Amino acid sequence: MNASSNAMIDSITSTPSTEGRDAATPVAEPAKSQMAVYSYNAAIAALSSLALAACGGGGGSPSAAAPSAPGGLSATAGVAQVTLAWMASMGATSYTISRATTSAGPFTAVGTATSTSFTDRSVTNGTEYYYILSASNAAGASANSAVAAATPMAAGLSRVQAARVLAQAAFGGAATDIQALQNQPNGIQSWLTQQFAIPVNPPGQLSNVAWLQANNLISVMFDTAGVQSSLWRKLISSPDVLRQRVMLALTDLFVVNTGAIQLTYRGAAVAYYLDQLEANAFGNFKDLLLAVSHTPAMGQYLTFLDSVKANPVTGTSPDENYAREIMQLFSIGVVQLNLDGTAKINPNDPNVALATYVQTDVLNMAKVFTGWKLDATANAFLGASAAADMVNNTSGFDTTEKLVLGQTIAAGLSGEQTLEAAIAILMQHSNIAPFISRQFIQRLVTSNPTPGYVSRVAAVFQSTQGDMKSIITAILTDSEAASGQLLTDPQAGKLREPVVRFIQWARTFQLNFAPSDATAWAKIGDLSNPSTKLGESPLQSPNVFFFFQPGYAPPQTALHDNGITAPEFGITNESSVAGYMNFIKNLIANGIGGVPGNYGAVQPLVNQGGNSAALLAELNVLIAAGQISGTSLNMMQSALDTIDTSTAAGANNRLYAALTLIMCTPEYLVQK
Repeated sequence: MNASSNAMIDSITSTPSTEGRDAATPVAEPAKSQMAVYSYNAAIAALSSLALAACGGGGGSPSAAAPSAPGGLSATAGVAQVTLAWMASMGATSYTISRATTSAGPFTAVGTATSTSFTDRSVTNGTEYYYILSASNAAGASANSAVAAATPMAAGLSRVQAARVLAQAAFGGAATDIQALQNQPNGIQSWLTQQFAIPVNPPGQLSNVAWLQANNLISVMFDTAGVQSSLWRKLISSPDVLRQRVMLALTDLFVVNTGAIQLTYRGAAVAYYLDQLEANAFGNFKDLLLAVSHTPAMGQYLTFLDSVKANPVTGTSPDENYAREIMQLFSIGVVQLNLDGTAKINPNDPNVALATYVQTDVLNMAKVFTGWKLDATANAFLGASAAADMVNNTSGFDTTEKLVLGQTIAAGLSGEQTLEAAIAILMQHSNIAPFISRQFIQRLVTSNPTPGYVSRVAAVFQSTQGDMKSIITAILTDSEAASGQLLTDPQAGKLREPVVRFIQWARTFQLNFAPSDATAWAKIGDLSNPSTKLGESPLQSPNVFFFFQPGYAPPQTALHDNGITAPEFGITNESSVAGYMNFIKNLIANGIGGVPGNYGAVQPLVNQGGNSAALLAELNVLIAAGQISGTSLNMMQSALDTIDTSTAAGANNRLYAALTLIMCTPEYLVQK
């Protein structure tokens, strides 16, 4: 963050361990109601724990004993190569990497390394490889690590493969987007590098605050429509599509509701909040937490803005809302986790999960969030203080010592120093990597990631200390994201968010609003009505837990009975299904706000060869990444071929009907 960061972290001093207390302590009362959400509905099982890097040590030479087995091994596939990364083993001087073509071996050594990474270039594209490694020093070699697998890819992706990548990493794509990905010299790796290099607010795209200013909306009191329009503009038209996809995921995680923010210039506040998410989407998760914690939008929504230290005379105490939610929702969750996201077993009662924090942690964290106020010196325009970082007022800040999660934040630090120290404690917690990694996997790839998938991404989170580019790359290049075998796995994939379906249509068929046209973007509006629209809309969540929750499994279903989480089913019911079908049918035929989609690229296929087969085949790739079965396509064709295309109106009707059928079929709605 700044030059004082190291000093802040140094101010965190260890206190006597509370591990024994925590191990025997069931989930604190305030968190019990969320247990079902964050237990991930998985059976609590004792798994082999991964050896983590030691944070310190007593006397003795590091080489007095053989090192422990390396932990957190991850394998990332590239073109004709596999890159391995792992966590350091204390005392290790070198590592031996071994490889096999089956998970059971036999394993053969393929190289050594003195750092915590290795690239294997002696591989064949399309072959799945399994890796283990051991650590060594003068005293001997460790046991082997857990196995990691990856399948190196050929440089040229097929159209279907490219469309599938874009469905996960973007919002799908038009034919030109698919072709551009196919043309990348190193497949998805080159595409990711290209996307990461696009600057925040690329040419032609103003920041949210600047856009509101340009359209004279920044100082409109109590306005919510302006910032909502600005976000739609970004999600649909900005060329940095990966950042926008991650941005949408971040608004799902760090929830604010524009209409619930009780600030006079709440549009300005939320615009600034969105700009901070965008600016840090490819940065470090620590900086992201710090940025969110400084925004007036979050400060007011979760009520720590103007919270002050306890007053024994009046009996007041600091607001606990954000103190609880930054732990429960934004960083570590309520249940202690293994690196693979499964709940740790309670040695005293396996039926009661172990809590990550207790009420005393909340009380002490609440002291961190005292004294925060709007910056009165920000006065460039009406509402400018809502569009700037909050500042800490020393008169309202609690300067006493704070004990949070077993670590002490020293007394006498400033508000900024204390906040940085508190965030550093969260970043050091073993839960943050699996808790956050799992949710990003859910947003982009699959609702029910395997423990192995979570473990591989969480290991990258830990080894890079929360580098977002590395985490996103690990998610999108993992074997469980790219494997063709998972296309037929009933436990793989995810129900596409309704908002993602809408944005996919708008991007694929070039909803043609000019980026600067505030009046046009306002026509999209709030899409959260489940009976007439999508049942979900950015910045319109009913509460801080978002529209659906990460551990949700629909009751009385096979998903629930098999412990499979499916968050998006939390907003799926008879009303929302009918509402979506009616909304999408009207959207396809009429556009939105009087602006239709641009179907010029697929119009020539409407009656190619005298039938609708070519049209359906192309829409299957563009919209569903080739995942609609031949049986379903044949049924659609039988219906579509009855539509007379001898007139322009008839040709349009066949096109609209085909696209509606594609976007309403279960094989599209479930993204694989």
